[in-house]
Amino acid sequence: PNYLQNTFMFITMLSNFVPLSLYVSVEMITIMMMFYVGWDLNMYHAETDTPASARSTIVTDLGLVEYIFSDKTGTLTCNVMEFKRCSVDGNVFGMPVAKASPQRALSFNEKNEEIENE
Repeated sequence: PNYLQNTFMFITMLSNFVPLSLYVSVEMITIMMMFYVGWDLNMYHAETDTPASARSTIVTDLGLVEYIFSDKTGTLTCNVMEFKRCSVDGNVFGMPVAKASPQRALSFNEKNEEIENE
């Protein structure tokens, strides 16, 4: 029983060292991947003389692109998020947003009349 108890205690006490060494290994691999992105000649922009630079440690997510959104012409869409306004703890940040009044929907006959008048 003493041998079994000592073995269980040894495994319990040293089980924390494996994840720590694994974490260090993953971080070293991530740093090397960042260097490889900088050294990659296919990611070099000759017109501006700019190599690729990995400024984030998320290089492990580079191969995980599943969807590319495009419009009817096949060009990539420009998804721009602009800060409009927010409220934090009662303090409002940003300029007031002008809201347009809803327009009255034209009937089929009114649309045809507009087209004929043009």
